[in-house]
Amino acid sequence: MNNTTKLQILVLIEQRGGEIVKSSLETLGEALDMAEAAGEALSEVTALLLLGETELNIYQKLVTEISQFGPSRIIIARHAALTNFDAAAWSEAVVQVTSNED
Repeated sequence: MNNTTKLQILVLIEQRGGEIVKSSLETLGEALDMAEAAGEALSEVTALLLLGETELNIYQKLVTEISQFGPSRIIIARHAALTNFDAAAWSEAVVQVTSNED
């Protein structure tokens, strides 16, 4: 039996006005570098994009931009409470996504 633990990295992608915040892409790039150093078979990088209910029309553009970096997958969480930054709402979204991964 193989007891190797897979490195799983979740990167929160922040966007404002339909544009991804530069620091989010920088963080995604660093996470991908870490994953590569660990070995592709032993790592997974997931990009988490939070959107408000009214922002659905921009998600395809954002997903296209994120996918160019090459994360293992992209998860989109959408809820009205995520439209503007709210620490409690954003934290709850992260908890919900990570809880569903078990």
